[in-house]
Amino acid sequence: VNIKASDETGQMGQALSNVIGYLYDTSRVAERIAEGDLTVKVEPKSTKDTLGNSFGKMVGNLQKMMEEIRQKVGYLNQVPTPIMVADPQAKVIFMNEAGARAVGKTPEECIGKRCFSLLRSGDCNTERCAVKVALQQNKAHTSETTAKLAAGETPIRYTGAPIKDEKGNVVGSIEYVLDITNEQTAISRMSDIAEKLA
Repeated sequence: VNIKASDETGQMGQALSNVIGYLYDTSRVAERIAEGDLTVKVEPKSTKDTLGNSFGKMVGNLQKMMEEIRQKVGYLNQVPTPIMVADPQAKVIFMNEAGARAVGKTPEECIGKRCFSLLRSGDCNTERCAVKVALQQNKAHTSETTAKLAAGETPIRYTGAPIKDEKGNVVGSIEYVLDITNEQTAISRMSDIAEKLA
């Protein structure tokens, strides 16, 4: 049967073909978004294209959110002292640039490593671990120890604190580390001076 485009059946067939093509294009956009590609451009067919407009708004919101996250990570990377975030199993999910330099790795190389395998401090894997205490007491905890960093054994003061979700459940921990070499050297010198004056 010869179906012409002007026939009712032909028009229905063309409309169905257009819908299938539209759904295929939309599914391809959804796949790219699911794969983390937020550079996709969503072009709604018209102002009445509810799905296309919603997709466009969603992509715009995700792009804005990712830019805000990038900015916040940038802030943390400006901090000149190690900052590390770990999941409940002590696997690193974020290490700022200062922290990565301190352990002799790149931030990417730190991801997925156990925190104790990076800092290798005297408190690691003991009951004295500030992060462990912080999680047990459900509040920030500070401790001093010595860590085996890329520059060698280094006296540190570090603080661990629990990270909670909006329901109050602990979903990980954050830890920041201060090199207290100069502080300890100054204290040692003052003690020597005090002893000589005594």
